[in-house]
Amino acid sequence: MNWFKRHLHWSLVLGWVIPIALWYLAIFITSQVASAQQQVLDETVWLDIYYVFVMAYVVWLLVLVGWVLRQKGRSLVWLLLLFVPFGWLAPFMLDNRRNSVLFSTQTAGKNTLSALKKTPEINKKGNQMSFCAKCGNKLGEGDAFCRNCGSSRRNTPLTESPIMESHLAESAPSDVIPLSGEQVVLPDMLQTKQNWFRRGFIGLCILSGLLVATAGFLGYQWNNTASAKDNLQSSYNTLSAEKEGLITENISLYSQVNTLNSQNSQKSSQIINLTNQINELNAKYPQKYFTSVTVLKNWLNTAVNKVSWSLSGWDRSLALQKLALADGYIWNISYDDYTNTYINVVFVEPEYIYYVWHDGDYELRGYY
Repeated sequence: MNWFKRHLHWSLVLGWVIPIALWYLAIFITSQVASAQQQVLDETVWLDIYYVFVMAYVVWLLVLVGWVLRQKGRSLVWLLLLFVPFGWLAPFMLDNRRNSVLFSTQTAGKNTLSALKKTPEINKKGNQMSFCAKCGNKLGEGDAFCRNCGSSRRNTPLTESPIMESHLAESAPSDVIPLSGEQVVLPDMLQTKQNWFRRGFIGLCILSGLLVATAGFLGYQWNNTASAKDNLQSSYNTLSAEKEGLITENISLYSQVNTLNSQNSQKSSQIINLTNQINELNAKYPQKYFTSVTVLKNWLNTAVNKVSWSLSGWDRSLALQKLALADGYIWNISYDDYTNTYINVVFVEPEYIYYVWHDGDYELRGYY
């Protein structure tokens, strides 16, 4: 710690450079680990770590420069220069003196020694008298003990009087500067100062440990976040591919549905047309039997006159069949081998069969 106090400028340099070096070392190690694990660095996580480092570094600079300013005996107002462009050079431009306890103690010791050296000595050649080594009382020649404090005379006798504060004050030359109360530092005060510096150093070590632990925790969180993000990205890519496949399949199915709907519409139209045709045919050709012989007779009287008599028997039978079918009656034509003529087979409800000849005559021929 004394080395840092004696070399304040180098303390600033090391205090400013080492955290940045540790930062880049952490970045390098993290990058190597990420490359080994084939992970992609997340920009958001890096920005969070960067912001935390910048804030911690600013606090560290304030503490470090404040400590240096206190060592130099300067006001902490100089800390404001850290927020001005190039103001962080101000601690380097200040002198390297420091009003520390060590220097004050050394100065006080030197002044005391000079004062003692320049104090006139007691004349040894005068009366060779003995003095008590404990209290400085004058001893007689036959005294075995000091009459003042009772100390034994066996102690090495003093041949000169001890230097008292009154002697120093009276005999001190004019060039000796008396020590003030501020310059004289008691041992307990020195110990308090040293404890304060020790606690400050321990605090800085704790702060550095917290920064390292925070960086490690953030790196661990980044590693887990990057791994989870990669898994989510892989799942997302898989689901996106499946979604694209489903969309393509859905489009194909929609196309098939549209085709089937079009075909269905066409079939429905055809069914409607066929149904209409059937209905028209049914309306036109109901395929009904003659309900009675009277109905057959009346129909023949009318139909025979519609067919030309100049036609052959076959043609007249065919013409009568067309007229019957046109009116919706069931009418068949067959060849009679017995008579060698074509006859018309007519059904009369409910179960009679009549033969009708081309001239309009008819005859009951059986039942069905």
